Parts: sequence; C-alpha cells; structure tokens
Amino acid sequence: RDNCFETLPLFVAIALAATLANRVAVLDPMALYLLYARIGQSLTHVVSTNVVAVNVRFALFLVQMVIYAIWVVQLLG
Repeated sequence: RDNCFETLPLFVAIALAATLANRVAVLDPMALYLLYARIGQSLTHVVSTNVVAVNVRFALFLVQMVIYAIWVVQLLG
C-alpha cells in the first residue's frame, strides 16, 4: 500500500508549483506517460517480487523520476 504513495509528495509539489505559476500546460505532454509508469510499477509490485520484477519496477520508477526532473527544469526555465 505504501508503495502507491512514495512519489505522491513530489507530484503534488510539482503540480502545485505549476498551478501557482499558471504553467500547468508544461505537465500535459508527459502526464500520461507518468501515469502509465506509475500504474506499471504498482502492478509489477503486486504481481511479483523476483529479480526481474524488481528491475522492471526500478526502471518504471526511474521513468517517473526523469519525468519529474524534466518538469522541474521546464518550470524553472
């Protein structure tokens, strides 16, 4: 259960910053990819805990972190 909330504070902070800066459009192009990576990570976590599944989960987590980093750079730029 806690796995579902591990990146929630980061997402909320970025979404709030984008809203306050009136730049929510920055988030639009990659929002679905973030959602797909989050769902994939959660489903992989539920399905298996073997080494391959752990590597897949990490890759999906990394995708999310890259998207968050891109968003932050775009919001600051």
